[in-house]
Amino acid sequence: MAKPLNPRQRMINLMYLIFIAMLALNISKKVLTAFGLTNDALKESNEISTTENRGLVENLAIKSRDQPTKFDSLYKKAQKVVALSNRLYDYVEGIRSDLYASYGFPLDSKAFESMDQSDALDDMLFEGAGLSKEGKAFQREMETYKGGMLALLSLERDRRLIKRIGELFNTEPEIVNGIKMPWLSARFEGFPMIASATTLSEIQSNIRSMEFQVVSNWLEGQLSRETSYLNYSTILQADKTAFFKGQNFQGSIVLGRADSSTQPKAVELTLDGKPLAASDYKLKGGRVVLDFPVSDVGEHSIKGKLIFVENGKRIGVPVNSSFAVIASPHAAVISADKMNVLYRGVDNPVSISIPGLPDNKIRVSTPGFREVGAGKYTANVTALKARTLRVNVSATLPRGKEINPSKVFRVKDIPAPEGTIRGQAEARMPISSFVRSTVGAALRDFPFDLRLDVTGFVVKIPGLPSIPVSGNRMNERVRRAVSRLGPGDQVTINRIKASVAGISNYKVKSVSPVVVTISGR
Repeated sequence: MAKPLNPRQRMINLMYLIFIAMLALNISKKVLTAFGLTNDALKESNEISTTENRGLVENLAIKSRDQPTKFDSLYKKAQKVVALSNRLYDYVEGIRSDLYASYGFPLDSKAFESMDQSDALDDMLFEGAGLSKEGKAFQREMETYKGGMLALLSLERDRRLIKRIGELFNTEPEIVNGIKMPWLSARFEGFPMIASATTLSEIQSNIRSMEFQVVSNWLEGQLSRETSYLNYSTILQADKTAFFKGQNFQGSIVLGRADSSTQPKAVELTLDGKPLAASDYKLKGGRVVLDFPVSDVGEHSIKGKLIFVENGKRIGVPVNSSFAVIASPHAAVISADKMNVLYRGVDNPVSISIPGLPDNKIRVSTPGFREVGAGKYTANVTALKARTLRVNVSATLPRGKEINPSKVFRVKDIPAPEGTIRGQAEARMPISSFVRSTVGAALRDFPFDLRLDVTGFVVKIPGLPSIPVSGNRMNERVRRAVSRLGPGDQVTINRIKASVAGISNYKVKSVSPVVVTISGR
């Protein structure tokens, strides 16, 4: 009496009969070609994703070097994500290479209609009624990746990512046609070679997708925390840093970003240890505008704190500044109107004055400086390769003494813009709104009002090849592709190309990507 077949063997026989039926109907060749084209598209998308992810981590490495306190810990965690992702990605690539080599096909072969065999991968992954040594290793690598990624995430902040990783890298047995089958059997056993190769490419696509989502989500969280009042410092702004005896001091104490939303709830300040009276200052547009008399020559200190309310708690931002009162002018006052930094690609307004001297008695001899008004200059440092620029000033004091003060300014590039959709860096919207949205680029808190024009971008939908778009609006390919998405799915807009309006000879840095969560139809 013949031994009855186990459920997995019955399923294999059923799949084989179905496959034979497809051959009889002359359908299988088209199916194999469809699998091949899908596999090629996934491979191309994976190559793009690998490059984009590498760029994201490299930018994070630069931030870690420039601001280690804020970004070093995040960069180290991102390196662990990269190591886990590369290990599984390369392991899957090794299985693909062995699969193609088993039948003598090069990895870039287009002979899809000849890739209908299944015995090579079956022999590699299965043994008898169970998994082979290599099959067990495959499943173990998947579980190692999932466990390693979940260990890096926070249950409180990363619930969405934890759920997605659990779904994409689940290796529990699956129910197929009412029969419980091991994960590898359900995905690979008895399938044509090209179908298995496509499944391997899909796993690699999932790896790169989660690598990007985890790292970009962490980076976004860090940048969000930077906007907290705890991360601000105060700045003493004054028309000049030295005052004559008997003059009123006039200036402002502001946060690094002063606007109406940063106005303190209370002020606790002292001048040389003595509390300032309410008549010595007033609150205006997020600024504490100071106006009080000073009579003693020498250094004076303003200390205390500005009180803000955040999440229902009072937070005190420390104030620790000073100014000098002098009897007669002896030094120039040089200040950049835009936060004491000169930026390449723009005309930087700079004010230069010497207390007690008229502006027409002051001479500036620095390349790139052009006088535009009394004590007002513009500095264009676009062609300057150095990171600093020394501004040289010369003048003759009323008693004939020559002075030649100077000051070194930092020279910086325009910072990397932030990608936006409808003006937001991250958005949640229905498909109908998404396809009508405009993609933009913004320079958050940049002191110049520059308009950035978006000339193109790439849309990445999970499981599909990246879609390039020209201009700043979605094209027809994107509209068709997103129609299959449902609530909770995410679309990434990256490789955004932007330029500064009216400035053709300046190359804008890479624009950060935008993540859109689909909320419905």
